[in-house]
Order: sequence, then structure tokens, then C-alpha cells
Amino acid sequence: MKTKTKIIFGVVGLVIILLIVLVSISLFGSIENSRTDGIEDYKLTKEEIADSKKVFEELDELKKFDMYANNKTIKVDVILEKEVSSDNIKKLSNEMLGKISGKNKLFYDVEIFIDTKEESESYPLIGHKHKSSEEFVW
Repeated sequence: MKTKTKIIFGVVGLVIILLIVLVSISLFGSIENSRTDGIEDYKLTKEEIADSKKVFEELDELKKFDMYANNKTIKVDVILEKEVSSDNIKKLSNEMLGKISGKNKLFYDVEIFIDTKEESESYPLIGHKHKSSEEFVW
């Protein structure tokens, strides 16, 4: 009799936990959904991407440039053939921010990852700009 009672209480307990989880999700929704509310009004345009790439194309060392929006973050990946002075890269990165529309800069955080094909003690460089900031923090 004790074994049947334990099994019944176990099954009832699991059903109650499952109901609590389902009710919580239906009442409060997903955290990700509320975090990205309104994102459809803030699209990264092809022109913003092209203009941002042009900033880095002045470097002969540019191997690859990629820019895309991921949730509420604009991600920028820059790969260089060889090392470039970090001061120059930081200047170009902040110049690139001018190519992103004002409304997008106020909505998205921006992360930039810069690396070289060669081994380097100075690289990779990683910069982050919060939507409320004016420029990158390295």
C-alpha cells in the first residue's frame, strides 16, 4: 500500500508542476518575446551595411567584413590579413557607427569583433557599444 501511495503522490506532483509551468508561460510569455518587442520597426538596411563596410575597405589589410542584426545586437566581424594599429581600428570602428541610422543606434547594442589571419598579441579586439552610449568600449 505504501508503494502505491508514493506512486500516486509522485504522479499528482508532476502533473501539478507541469500545470504551474504551462500557466506561467501562458500568463507571462517568453522573456525573449518581450525583449524584442518592436524589433520589426528597426531593420538594419543594406545601405547601412554597405556604408559600414566602405569605412573598413580603406584598409588594404581587410580580408572579410560581415554585419548583421541578431535580436537587439548588431554584430560586426572584421578579419584582417595582418595587424593594423589598434588606434586606427578603433577610429574606423567609431566612424562606422556614423553609418548606422540614429534610430537603430538607439535601439541596438553594437558588438564588433576584429581579428587577423596571423597570430598576434594585439588581436583579437572586441568592442561593445550599448544603445545608450556614443562609442565603443574596448
